[in-house]
Amino acid sequence: MFYFVAWGGLARYFRRTSLLQDQTGDAKLSLNMSRRAAPGLLLFAVTVTLAAIDWMMSLAPHWFSTIFGVIYFGGSVMATLALLVLVFTWLRKQGYLGDVITTEHYHDIGKLLFAFMVFWAYTSFSQYMLIWYANLPEETEWYQHRTHGGWQPLFVALIVSHFLLPFALLMSRNVKRHPVGLVIGAVVLLASHWLDMQFQIMPGLHEHGMHLTWIDATSFVGIVCLFLGLGLKNIISAPLIPERDPRLAESLHFHNI
Repeated sequence: MFYFVAWGGLARYFRRTSLLQDQTGDAKLSLNMSRRAAPGLLLFAVTVTLAAIDWMMSLAPHWFSTIFGVIYFGGSVMATLALLVLVFTWLRKQGYLGDVITTEHYHDIGKLLFAFMVFWAYTSFSQYMLIWYANLPEETEWYQHRTHGGWQPLFVALIVSHFLLPFALLMSRNVKRHPVGLVIGAVVLLASHWLDMQFQIMPGLHEHGMHLTWIDATSFVGIVCLFLGLGLKNIISAPLIPERDPRLAESLHFHNI
């Protein structure tokens, strides 16, 4: 419950303050949000890390990894940026954002998406390398469950789709500046993140092999529908462009080097 309270509190504060700033035009509100953004990001990182340990790592109570929460944090931020690309592109295509989202913004989001994808790969490889090198039974059993019983193809697929393919695609500056290319990369990474969640969680529930049921599929569809419903409600209920933000003009006219 604490995690949802922390995340909901952060979202509510920044949304409410942003809407108030758009009504009053008070530049101090933007400054206050900037000052609270860094500690808010730290709170988010800590709570997401602890949530991953409580909800996912606890499925293997005798296994331990000091980097497990960091891996999930990197993957979750990467997935958020990938979803942001899809949402921005759809809203821009529908005419809701006009010229507010420019090629420079796509480039910036693409660079962040690429960075967190590499960060996820680096931390995931670090965990695997240290466990492989130490070769301790209490540590290797976690990977043992994920490389046998039908899970090995998923292990290989993650290497390709979650790192090698998007690395080759998003390395290009032209791809990051092109909406279609960036959308393709975002879709690949979102699908890969879903596969990664299956890889992290499902073997702990079905140790004797891959076993996906209709409940797994319907739960996923239900969560997606809930997210889309809440997201569309927030999109409709407030302006999408912070027209009285004092930094809006600067944002619209900046250029990447």
